[in-house]
Amino acid sequence: MDHQNYLLTYYQGLAQKLISGDISAEQFAGELTQIHLAMEKRVYQDGLAAGFLNNLGFTNFLERELRVIKRIPQLAGVLLALDIDHLKQFNDTLGHIAGDKLIQLYAKVMARHIRESDLKGRLGGDEFAVFLIGSNLENAKVVAERIRADIIEEVKKNFPQLPWEQTISIGIAQVKADDTAEPLRLRADDALYEAKKEKNKVVVAGN
Repeated sequence: MDHQNYLLTYYQGLAQKLISGDISAEQFAGELTQIHLAMEKRVYQDGLAAGFLNNLGFTNFLERELRVIKRIPQLAGVLLALDIDHLKQFNDTLGHIAGDKLIQLYAKVMARHIRESDLKGRLGGDEFAVFLIGSNLENAKVVAERIRADIIEEVKKNFPQLPWEQTISIGIAQVKADDTAEPLRLRADDALYEAKKEKNKVVVAGN
């Protein structure tokens, strides 16, 4: 049974329970809400990095957080744009299966250094983003440097045969008044571009 037919059968069964009085209207609504949340999570989750949003999911949730920040000026936030250095070289040397394991290792290290409430996403093959909710720029720089240093050590432990140092580049952009996802991400990407020139570096976006 494909997913569409499964949902149709599920909804029909749920509706029949409501009609027969086996469940209340509140229970019916609760069941629908739960399955819709599960579907949203499935659509928005990255297929490789566990617990990370995909590009669409990260953008949508980032927009939500920015709308909250607009309503409450006392809140803050900082976006980190992160890019795996030397991924093509790694894949060419050890293969794409090992490359997938490397991506998962990078994601694990990032998640280790941020809070559960922060947003984390994998935007493409070697591109990640982290939104530190309520963070200021100084705290964000500390987090970024911890991720940068920890990546090097973790890769050495897991891939000791590598003849080069496997690193990460990070761009940082602080939320401005009236920011939406696009300009915020562009500033973080510009900072990341500068970091990628030397690699293994953290760069903060200018004003």
